[in-house]
Amino acid sequence: MKDNIVYSGSYALRAQDGKALWRVAINQDADGTLSLQALVDNTIYANTQNHIYAIDARNGKILWRSAPDESEPISGPLVVSDQRIFVGTLGSIGSPDAGSFYALDANSGKVLRNYHLHFYQGAVVQNGNIYIGAQNLYALNKQTGSVLWVKQLAGQGTGMSVSPGNVLYINADGTYALNSMNGKVLWHESLGSSPSVYFVPPVVVSGVVYLASIDGQGRSILYALNASNGTEYWHSNYPYQLEPLTVA
Repeated sequence: MKDNIVYSGSYALRAQDGKALWRVAINQDADGTLSLQALVDNTIYANTQNHIYAIDARNGKILWRSAPDESEPISGPLVVSDQRIFVGTLGSIGSPDAGSFYALDANSGKVLRNYHLHFYQGAVVQNGNIYIGAQNLYALNKQTGSVLWVKQLAGQGTGMSVSPGNVLYINADGTYALNSMNGKVLWHESLGSSPSVYFVPPVVVSGVVYLASIDGQGRSILYALNASNGTEYWHSNYPYQLEPLTVA
């Protein structure tokens, strides 16, 4: 919400009474559902299955639309930083294990760079670098696109979080803490990892890493770990699937 306006899907709604102020003019039957990802100044960045949109938050006008690759659906949330948009795509029907990662100009939607990655999962930005979870974990310079380091983990890197102390937390076969400058593993906790278990993205607050594992039956375990060394403070079991965490 900004300036007492709630943005949801294709609509901007007045917070006081829910009145629709505008609607983005897209063909949802052809392009799919619009997912709002970021609001920067007066520009909303959003995506459908195959397109990325920049929308004027004041009136719903489409400023530009970009399709990094018409044959590969967009995967994961957009990351917007310093006039750049970073986004990944999944493989096509013919190449399901393929995929790419793109950097776009936030003012025009023009593709600046792209990298072929397998199994793109998501990305985060820290200290001028962008970290990409895929079949491997990649660190790139955000402005130049140069590869700083590549780390192979035992599983695909999913769900990342960064901390001010140059530490990157990522889930794969359990949870890792890595030095974000060189990719060195600082600690690793398996947390009952198996092919049927996946993890929600970690959240780091006041020196504690919170995350949850979910098994093939939809049962969850919520963990609290020491962010410095991975020592478990506590865990709690739930008979249902936990959603991505928010810790206040």
